[in-house]
Amino acid sequence: MHRRNFLLAAAGGLAAGLSRVATESRPPNIVFILTDDLGWGDLSCYGNQRLKTPNLDRLAAQGTLFTQFYVNGPVCSPSRAAFMTGHFPARHRIHGHLATPEENQRRGMPNFLDPSIPTVASLLKKAGYRTAHFGKWHLGSGPGAPLPEAYGFDVVKAVNSNNPHWREDKIPYFRAHSTGLIVDEALQFIKQDLSRPFYVNVWTLLPHATLDPTKEQLEPFMKLSPQTASGHLGAH
Repeated sequence: MHRRNFLLAAAGGLAAGLSRVATESRPPNIVFILTDDLGWGDLSCYGNQRLKTPNLDRLAAQGTLFTQFYVNGPVCSPSRAAFMTGHFPARHRIHGHLATPEENQRRGMPNFLDPSIPTVASLLKKAGYRTAHFGKWHLGSGPGAPLPEAYGFDVVKAVNSNNPHWREDKIPYFRAHSTGLIVDEALQFIKQDLSRPFYVNVWTLLPHATLDPTKEQLEPFMKLSPQTASGHLGAH
């Protein structure tokens, strides 16, 4: 599988937390972190010798590290449809990434996920949760596609959606800074009201597609790149 969306091991605590809902007076808070195109072998907690991921390793150590977990689709839209609905994405004819209406029609796909389908966000909202989505959506952004709010979210700041909150062409080095922007929005939402349980999607754009890193971000990885005699990056 060349493209993979990876559910962070931190979400593994969700199953155990939900099993205690019936016996606890307060339901668990849920932060769903979904990274884009990250493979399991990219993390040092799974044995990667070159890339260091200490914060993700800590989440894995404090939660559950899955070794037999598979997403329902190898690309953006079907995997997200499965996560949100609990259904196989083919049930909703979402078997590839949602693109232009013409491309979707050619592949026998809809232009967006049907908003009448119950989602984890809409169910938790009915149960009294505050709900929010921050980051990549990619469940429909073309003509007629509903906003992410239609799927059960109180607060949305998204990209790859209608009415995007961030515009890559308006923010210098946006993709390189996008994870920080997404996480900051999520933290702000969480802190607004701690009296109620919350469900928050933190869906990053990275590491998928061109990063276009800043010089400061690139510096720690210079030793891993091809070098010329002058010590500068070679062509690649």
